[in-house]
Amino acid sequence: TSSGGSGTVTGSGTITGAALAANSGAMTADQTNGSGVPSSGVVFGNANGTQDFAQSFQISTTGVVNKVELYLKKVSTPSNLNVRIVSNSGGNPGTTTLASGTLSSSLVSVNYGWVSVPFSSNPELTAGTTYWIVIDGTTNSSRYYEIGANNNGYSNGTSKIGQYAGAWNNTSPTGLDGFFKLYLGGLTGLINGITIGSNGVGNAYAHTVNNSTIAGTNYC
Repeated sequence: TSSGGSGTVTGSGTITGAALAANSGAMTADQTNGSGVPSSGVVFGNANGTQDFAQSFQISTTGVVNKVELYLKKVSTPSNLNVRIVSNSGGNPGTTTLASGTLSSSLVSVNYGWVSVPFSSNPELTAGTTYWIVIDGTTNSSRYYEIGANNNGYSNGTSKIGQYAGAWNNTSPTGLDGFFKLYLGGLTGLINGITIGSNGVGNAYAHTVNNSTIAGTNYC
């Protein structure tokens, strides 16, 4: 049996045959919305009902997710944010987190600017499937964020305001889309923490191989 694909092969198990973790394609911004001065903004993090912001999307080509860029500004000194890619659940963000990354409040200015959030894991997303970017934080009425937005600017999704693992509602006004850029690709193959093969049979093929026991040959 072999294990392979773009991205990573990680864990603590055993692969009985060969293990392959191929490099993904070059990094590209598969989905984008917004440029210039936003016509609207969505405030979040200032109350329980508006604690989190979510934007749905569909990618055009199946591939591994790398990072997201968000057009944000802040009021005062809010807490850090957890940015998630989650599944869709009946037209709202689900509770299955596929990828996540931390956005430090110190990277966000009191004026709008693009902020990059790399993800700590890089799952493959499927073209034509609805996913959500959820910007998940805490609530403080005097320390919060705002994301630049436009009305019906993005054709492959919509935005919601609410609370992760809680209730979600339409933005006010409805039909707003957050300014974002979602990047696919640009990752090198990684095998980590795996036992591969036995009795001298079972090779590893990846850009980087760490913390693994390889019965055959390590091609990295």
